[in-house]
Amino acid sequence: MLVQAVKGEGSTLSTSGHSSGPRISPQGLAQMNQDLLAVDERQRPFVMQICQRTSLNVKYAVDCLQNNGWDEERAIANFEQVKVCLDIICFG
Repeated sequence: MLVQAVKGEGSTLSTSGHSSGPRISPQGLAQMNQDLLAVDERQRPFVMQICQRTSLNVKYAVDCLQNNGWDEERAIANFEQVKVCLDIICFG
C-alpha cells in the first residue's frame, strides 16, 4: 500500500495497491486524513509531501515545516540530519 498525496481542495492522503513506498494501516490513514483537515488548506500540500517523503505523522510534519520556515527542502534536509542522529543514538 502506497501513501500518496492527492492535491486539490480538501486534499487528503490515499492508498493504492502498490507495494513500494511507506506502508500505513487503514486506521493510520484515517487518522492522518483527519489530522490533515485541521491543517490550513494552503499548507496542506506541503504537509502531505513531508509525510510522504519522511513517513512522519501530520503533527511532526507540521512541526518540521514550522521549524524550517515552511521551506520544504530545508525541512527534508533537517529531518535527514536528525534522523541520522537518532539512528546512531537508538541503534548505534
